[in-house]
Amino acid sequence: MRWFTAILAVFVSASMVGAEPQYIEAVTLDDGRVLTTGAGEYATVLTLDDEVLLEEAQIGLIDFGRAGILIELAHGGNACPWRYQLIDRDAGSFRVISAGTDQPEVFAECEMLLGVVPEANLVLTYRYDPKNHAIGYAWNGYGLSEVPITISRQGIPAPVGKDMVTRWDRVDPYEMLSDPVEQVRLLSIMSEDEFDRLSWLMSFRSPAIIRGDYLVAEGCVKYMCSTQNAVIAIRVSDGLPFVRMNDDGVVTQRIPVGELVPRALAQN
Repeated sequence: MRWFTAILAVFVSASMVGAEPQYIEAVTLDDGRVLTTGAGEYATVLTLDDEVLLEEAQIGLIDFGRAGILIELAHGGNACPWRYQLIDRDAGSFRVISAGTDQPEVFAECEMLLGVVPEANLVLTYRYDPKNHAIGYAWNGYGLSEVPITISRQGIPAPVGKDMVTRWDRVDPYEMLSDPVEQVRLLSIMSEDEFDRLSWLMSFRSPAIIRGDYLVAEGCVKYMCSTQNAVIAIRVSDGLPFVRMNDDGVVTQRIPVGELVPRALAQN
């Protein structure tokens, strides 16, 4: 899997400029029937000849090569606005993506579409995940394989203090969390699983700010800020990280060995 991910990442970096979704209004399937979108009574409808297959606020059609026709559905709201389905170009039916689930024909739910590369049978999406550039969905002739396009930590400089810390002043902490140097810095005091939890607890954030000798970044889970929140404090002078996580009343602190909890962390 690692070699495939590496090759895919190289391909993605070279292809993203030309991978923006190319929407089409209609497509003729192999049996002659026409798949198209149009205005319905209350929303956009997807029809196959005269049969209405789907109705949603917005429906987009995109050529997905041998995998078929990609259907992008968007309801227009803020909560989980997107979902995707595939139509078999031969049969005109929805492909089963995840058998045995509540929605076996749906994939990449809630993820924003970044690009489609029909020649490579590849769809790229984005979901909140500081460890990945994107999520790839590759068609292998039988189904879709989900392949994260990871942010590599190879060949990066060692995390230190001063300018390497102050560069994040007044910057969205997501930029810091998705930076491989800062990931290594934080992983010096926590596990990968804890980093993932920290990222989730900071999914709703305000810009980081310098307070004395510390860069302080705060965040929480939207609508749950009083019970699910986190604080990161990085000492400017030497780059040492300090973290506090509050997960439904369970408070976890991660600090370097031999250090005391700094006021920048304790006062939040």
